[in-house]
Amino acid sequence: MSQYQRLSLFWRLFLPIALVVLCTGSLRTWMFLNEERVAQTQAMQNTLAVAAATLHPIVTKSVNIGDYSSIQEQLDREVQLRPYLSRA
Repeated sequence: MSQYQRLSLFWRLFLPIALVVLCTGSLRTWMFLNEERVAQTQAMQNTLAVAAATLHPIVTKSVNIGDYSSIQEQLDREVQLRPYLSRA
């Protein structure tokens, strides 16, 4: 007799059901975290696109006249407004 057959009916039903519940819970958690990662990546890309569109004219103008300190000041202001831009 195998060890599985020696178990009571309760344990023979409980173990596979518990395994299925754990697997589906783990899969759902993984899927949820993946969805959150995608959403955060998309939000960061949108924010960076807005920041780039805002900064492009300022940086272009300052580079043309050679005023690099104003570029640094503007970048510092943007990072103060949106701290997560410092990661980018």
